[in-house]
Amino acid sequence: MKKILTIGICSTFISSAALAFGGFPGEGHFSPRHKHDHMLTKMDSDGNGVLTKDEIITFHTKAFADMDKNSDGTVTKDEMHTFHEARMKERLKKKICDSAS
Repeated sequence: MKKILTIGICSTFISSAALAFGGFPGEGHFSPRHKHDHMLTKMDSDGNGVLTKDEIITFHTKAFADMDKNSDGTVTKDEMHTFHEARMKERLKKKICDSAS
């Protein structure tokens, strides 16, 4: 009986967490598949659904330039943190604006 109760509590907890976070691991917005699809869309400059070496290089060259705020050809830990914090704030702002409309 104790084992059944423990399994029931664990199942309830896992199901509740899955609902709270939008699905079970590997599903929904936080899944690796969703992230990969999102990145492919961002890098695919001609929109044909596949990435060329040039598209990947162009995307990452721009990302590097965006992070290298003092244009010295290197990215410090601080520059990287600043870059990612700014992106997170932009995403949060967009999410709030989108949910308000």
